[in-house]
Amino acid sequence: LEFRRVLFRSERISANGTVKANKELDLVSNINGIIKELMIYEGKPVKKNDLLIKLDDREYQIAVREAQDKLIEAKVEYFLLAKEPPVDTTKNAAAEKIKKQMQILEDNFNRGLINKNDYLKKKSDLDMKLIFAGARRNDLLLNKSGYSSAINAIERAKLNLTYTEIRVPFNGVIGDVNLVVGQHITSNTKLFKLFDIHNLKLYVNVLEDEIDKIKIGSVAQIKIN
Repeated sequence: LEFRRVLFRSERISANGTVKANKELDLVSNINGIIKELMIYEGKPVKKNDLLIKLDDREYQIAVREAQDKLIEAKVEYFLLAKEPPVDTTKNAAAEKIKKQMQILEDNFNRGLINKNDYLKKKSDLDMKLIFAGARRNDLLLNKSGYSSAINAIERAKLNLTYTEIRVPFNGVIGDVNLVVGQHITSNTKLFKLFDIHNLKLYVNVLEDEIDKIKIGSVAQIKIN
């Protein structure tokens, strides 16, 4: 028997690369404001929904109360208008005819016999005709009294109030922080970065003539500087 010893040549290549988070996000403010509380620092690990920045909310509290007052005024106006004798639409032939036209329009759209643009235009025209025919009296009163606008205003004011608290949308680590208490920030201002480092990605620049030396299953040693 003849035994032969085969030596396998091992080759090493080295390259520089960059380690990046699996997910990263620039956190911005949705509103203007002054930083009142700051629970944040570079490298701080955070969990989803943690409160990190609290803005001075006094102006936004006032905006909510003002919107509530306007809603009360609009309600009063709405009920005063609603007391006026309504138009009898039960026997209104014109209104009934328009309703039938709207039903036909809906059916044609659902069956694909009319495109979306034509459908929306014709529907808008018929809606307007129904208003003048008296069949959309309540919608008209809501608009005329300012009730609908007041509802939207209070919802917007409440939404802006929630924006005074800046929370994180997922677990991660904080980076790129340069904020201080009392600082004035504007909407869309970048506040900090949030990195999800649960899984990391390594991007390595390998020379073209060395790519064929890398195979699936090859051992890699990573050194972080």
